[in-house]
Amino acid sequence: MSPYITFKEDLNGELALYILQREWPHYVASLDYHPTQGEIAQVPMAGHNIFVTFRGTIRGRFLPAQQNVVMEVENVMQSMATWFYESRIMKDPRRYKKWAIHS
Repeated sequence: MSPYITFKEDLNGELALYILQREWPHYVASLDYHPTQGEIAQVPMAGHNIFVTFRGTIRGRFLPAQQNVVMEVENVMQSMATWFYESRIMKDPRRYKKWAIHS
């Protein structure tokens, strides 16, 4: 079973794409096309103008109170970015072509 799932939500007429961690504490990240200031963690997607941005947990804008939680969140966001790249982008690269970085 995959460690993450993706889901979509309509926010004011725009489609937002999220990644959810299956296991506790169920971190939620959004896929953004521009860097966002002031977030706890944000990881760029390899070769694309897509960023995995921490948005909280399934319970809302909640952050577990434990040691090294920011480092844990950053590691999970990196893992989400790698998983999304391998399981979504690499399986259908034409779908994400418009966000690809061309050198």
